Amino acid sequence: MSQSEPQTQPAPTATTERLPSMSVIIPSYNNLPVLVKCLKSLYKTSWQYGQQSRLEILVQDDCSPDFNIYDVIGMEPASAQRNECNLGFAGNCNAGAARSSGDVLLFLNQDTVAHDGWFEPLMSMFNDPIVGIAGPKLTQPSVKYTAKTDVLFRKVSVSRSDELGSVIQSCGGLYGGNRGPFHRWLGWSADDWRVNVRERVSWITGAALAIRRDLFFKVGGFDVGYERGYFEDVDLCEKVKEAGLEVWYCPEAVFDHSVGSSGGVPAHIFKANSIKFHQKWDTKIAPDTQVVHVNF
Repeated sequence: MSQSEPQTQPAPTATTERLPSMSVIIPSYNNLPVLVKCLKSLYKTSWQYGQQSRLEILVQDDCSPDFNIYDVIGMEPASAQRNECNLGFAGNCNAGAARSSGDVLLFLNQDTVAHDGWFEPLMSMFNDPIVGIAGPKLTQPSVKYTAKTDVLFRKVSVSRSDELGSVIQSCGGLYGGNRGPFHRWLGWSADDWRVNVRERVSWITGAALAIRRDLFFKVGGFDVGYERGYFEDVDLCEKVKEAGLEVWYCPEAVFDHSVGSSGGVPAHIFKANSIKFHQKWDTKIAPDTQVVHVNF
C-alpha cells in the first residue's frame, strides 16, 4: 500500500444492548435455617446472572425477634435490610421493592428452594409487552404414608415412607363460581403435561410472583390493608389486569415450596381479608368456572 492511499478504518463495534435485570425480594421473618437454604439455592442456580449485573438478591427482614439479619448476611451476594418495626407481609414486600433496581421484581417466600434453570424462562415471559405478572411452578414432595393397626392395644400408627415424586403446590390460580381464588391442578404430578404449558391465568400466588418494576409502583404495590399476608397477591393481580396487562404461568421455572412453614393467620384475620377482597373486586371478576372450589 502506498503512502498516498487512505488507510482503512476498522468497522465500529456494535453497542451491546443492556439485558434486562431482576431483583429477587425475599420478605423474611424468623426461621433463619429456612432462609439460608433458600439463599443457597439461589446462589447455586443463578450466580452467573449476579456476576453479569442482571440479578440482585434483597433480603427484607420484618424485625425478626429470633435473630438480627445484619449479623448473618453481609452486602454480598445478598443485601439485607431490617425494618425498624414489623410491617407485615405486604408492607415488608413494599419496603424491599423500594430499594430494588431490577427491571423485574420477583417476590419470593423464604421457604422456597430454586431449581436449576429458573432465571431465563421467567425473565423471558416479560419479552411479551402484554405480560405484567408471571409466576413459576411451585412444587412439593408427595409422600406415601402407611397405617398399621395394633390389634392387641387397639392403636393405629402412621409412618412415613418413600417420597413418590413432586406434586403441584401452585401453578397459577383461577376463580370459582363464588369468585373465590383457588389453586388449579393442586396436588397433581409436576410432570403432568397439563401443568407444563405456558398460559394465561387469573392470579399468581405471592409466594413466588414476578412483576415489572415500573408496573408494581404504578398500581401502588401490595395493599397493606390486607393483614398478615393473605389476599394481597390476588389483589395485586387484579390491579395489574385493571391496568390492561395479563397474568401468566411459566412452568419451566421451578421452585420447591414448603407450605405453611412461615405460619398461618387467625381465622378472623383471614375472614376480614376475604371480605375486603370480595367487596373490592367481585363486580369486576368473571369466574373461570361455575364450580365453587373454596368457601372464601
